[in-house]
Amino acid sequence: MVVVGGLMAALTVRCVRVVAGYRAVCSALFARRQIPRVPWMTNDCGRRFLLSEEYLGLKVFQNRIYLLNNFNIDKSKFMNYIDDKITKDKVILKSELLTLLHSCETEEDVQHLCRTVRRYHKNNDGSNQEFNFGSVLMRLLYIKGLHKEALDLIMDPELVLFFNFASYHILVDFLFEKKYYEDALNVISVMESRGWKSSSITNFLKCGIYYKLNTPEAYKSCLTLMEKILQEREKTPRRMICFAIALALQQDDMEKARTFFDIVDNKETTLCFNLQLLMLSKMGNFDEVLTHLAALALQETGRKFMKRVSSEVLTAVHLLLSNDEVTCQRLDHIYRNLVNVKLITHTSLDLLLLSSFPRKSLEPEHIHAQRDRFHNVEAELVAD
Repeated sequence: MVVVGGLMAALTVRCVRVVAGYRAVCSALFARRQIPRVPWMTNDCGRRFLLSEEYLGLKVFQNRIYLLNNFNIDKSKFMNYIDDKITKDKVILKSELLTLLHSCETEEDVQHLCRTVRRYHKNNDGSNQEFNFGSVLMRLLYIKGLHKEALDLIMDPELVLFFNFASYHILVDFLFEKKYYEDALNVISVMESRGWKSSSITNFLKCGIYYKLNTPEAYKSCLTLMEKILQEREKTPRRMICFAIALALQQDDMEKARTFFDIVDNKETTLCFNLQLLMLSKMGNFDEVLTHLAALALQETGRKFMKRVSSEVLTAVHLLLSNDEVTCQRLDHIYRNLVNVKLITHTSLDLLLLSSFPRKSLEPEHIHAQRDRFHNVEAELVAD
């Protein structure tokens, strides 16, 4: 047993050293283009996140898993070693949990991981906060598409201290992508009930969910949230305001839509331009709509950022003024000009809202601190 224990311990150290050295190896593999592109993580398949990839960190985590799984490591022996420790009620080390997190390939592996997480947390009694595995675990479950397991873990009252602020945000984004909007709101409520104060990102997530729900109750909640934020002069991401504008337009509240649009700091974007056109059309200001469209067709070509009008919005404008033959003819003339200069996009307004990622400045400081702690854990394991 002593020999077996020694071999398993050596295997653990070897596995973790592989994870610890992922950055140097990753750079070499990327240089030779050997790490495969993960198609579902790109916009090519129409997948949209509320939060940026930099915040979610899914690609980085995917690369760590890929690297570990391409080394000659006997994963079955390592899994049996962990099972033996759980059976004998032995302490699970952070290095072992870190290795296990990056070794999961199948749903069975994930179930094994969930048992290990509970044992690790029980061993540490929630007191070891040197490195928080919660967000890493949420990334793994996000990549595997296991939203039920993620919900069960984060709702477990015995694991409250296991999850940090980012863990909840990552899960909310995951549920949003899966279209479980009510569950996403519930996760935010649970997070706040556990003492986590809402940040600008939390409020941004709420607005995105309200927009997707598009019910009178969701709109009322959105208005309450926006009023609170504006009164307290909190930082308000532009896309959060755009969600509120789009929801107001869906609920035919032109006054609120105009109020929210007026507070947008930079209106010179494709998203804001299309929201403005739709808002003006619903208000009956067609002359102003045509003026904006004509000016768009005359904008200087070759600019780094070119505003474009959505074909969906143009169709909506055309339907709203279908009874005005003269104005329709003017619109058709402008439309041909826009086609000639290639300033019409077939991206819907909904996808414009969901593809404008939050800026880097939205990433809170604790994310950087979490990454630093991960690097410290790696360095310690290599030293061992």
